[in-house]
Amino acid sequence: MYRNLRLKRSDGFTLLEVLVALTLLSVVATLMQVGLNSISFRHDKLRAELARLERLARGETALRNILEQSWSGPIKSDSQQFQGTRDSATFLVELPEQFGSGGPRPVTITTERRSDRNDLMLVVPAERSTGAPARRETMFTGITSVAFEYGRLDANSHILWSSDWRPIDENPVLVKVTVILSNSEVMTIIGGGRRSPSPL
Repeated sequence: MYRNLRLKRSDGFTLLEVLVALTLLSVVATLMQVGLNSISFRHDKLRAELARLERLARGETALRNILEQSWSGPIKSDSQQFQGTRDSATFLVELPEQFGSGGPRPVTITTERRSDRNDLMLVVPAERSTGAPARRETMFTGITSVAFEYGRLDANSHILWSSDWRPIDENPVLVKVTVILSNSEVMTIIGGGRRSPSPL
């Protein structure tokens, strides 16, 4: 009599099955969260690297344009003479009117120490005739060091490089600026100037 009696299983899940399913769901959700965090971290890192490269490209373009606008021919006035050391350079540049009256003006490219970094700066002094104020533009930020070299042609038209330039009657034909960035990347920019017109 009892032999034919069977317990009927009710429809639904047991507590153990529900717990196993919840555990599996939590593991899958955790793995998905870790994956999403990793993707987000890589995206932010890529975006920061892209912004850094854009800043470097802007700085390189600005520096190259400044070097190409410099007067490379003879300059008669001592106050406008090209001066160059390993750490900085001062020379005449054909500046746009946003820097004052426009036309050739002396500028200095030098490294300035900040509290936590070095910056390569373009310094334009105040212009007395028009009252234009002095300007300082950051070309590269967070650099380790910078080195200027100045090229002149020898008798055989070969370029000879020097880390100091104080000529009497001419400017270098090329200026090489080597910027060492904080992550040990090296950027070398070589620019040549324009020939000076009649004495300024």
